[in-house]
Amino acid sequence: MSLTFLDKTTMGSYLQAMWKKDLNTGEDPANGRWFDNGANNDGIGLYGGLTDNAATSLQFNESQKQYLPEAVVCDTATLDNTNGLAPSSTVQLTYSYARSASTTHSTTDSIKAGMGVDIKASATIFGIGADVTTKFSFEYTHAWGTSTTETETNTYTFSQSVPISVPKGKVYQVVLTAMSQKLVIPYTATVAVTGTTETWFEDRINGHYNWMMDAGTALANIGQWGLAGRDSTCYSAAGVTQTGTVTAQQTTNFVAKVYDVTGTQDTNAPAGMMRRSLLGSGSSDAPAGGILVQTIPFTSTDNMA
Repeated sequence: MSLTFLDKTTMGSYLQAMWKKDLNTGEDPANGRWFDNGANNDGIGLYGGLTDNAATSLQFNESQKQYLPEAVVCDTATLDNTNGLAPSSTVQLTYSYARSASTTHSTTDSIKAGMGVDIKASATIFGIGADVTTKFSFEYTHAWGTSTTETETNTYTFSQSVPISVPKGKVYQVVLTAMSQKLVIPYTATVAVTGTTETWFEDRINGHYNWMMDAGTALANIGQWGLAGRDSTCYSAAGVTQTGTVTAQQTTNFVAKVYDVTGTQDTNAPAGMMRRSLLGSGSSDAPAGGILVQTIPFTSTDNMA
């Protein structure tokens, strides 16, 4: 039994403070040397009888998750058939975007820096909005003792060729839209601690040199009594817990909308040309004065760029 993920010096300091408060004494419960072993060679000591195990996945608090969808304009093109010479055209609509998951978590002095055992896993969480339930499938990394933020990102390109028929005398604008979706969900990651902590005082305290306590009670006392300073809220009977938030982002629900914008475009532009609109990404998808004439939904086709 031994501490692998938790820093022994830090844990020793907190356990010493815990025993002193528990027994109402100012004496050193380890007597300066009984940290990994006891005076009776029992292999326990102040922290030698404790075993820690770092979680291999995150515990998500789905009751506190936030689903934040936002409609975005991805690409646009204008087809001009006012002279009747371009009754049909093919528009290439393209949009590059990222799917990502970032973990941002608290830190604690108790967990060793750079301990080399990170959580790398995947999760599927459903985001629930007013009108739709959306599935988020993502990979994530939680770095225990190094960085407070880790990001997993994949880049994709949506690309579709769309044939459009434009009546003589008309100008159509094709607008590619999508739903940019963000899911924010709190999580916890715990280093569980089991075993026993004991004292070996130089003098008898309340009649004994040797006192023993299970790990869960000891850590709960550290947290309850505020003996770990700013990290005290991380301590409980379960172990030492880091709190954090995963932010997952994805883009789905690509749709092309065709608008009749005859009379709303630049009359100085040459007729019969396909030209890009000044409508920008993130704008309302409906051009000013445009009349919707067709909606073309797409099945998601992610191509990694």
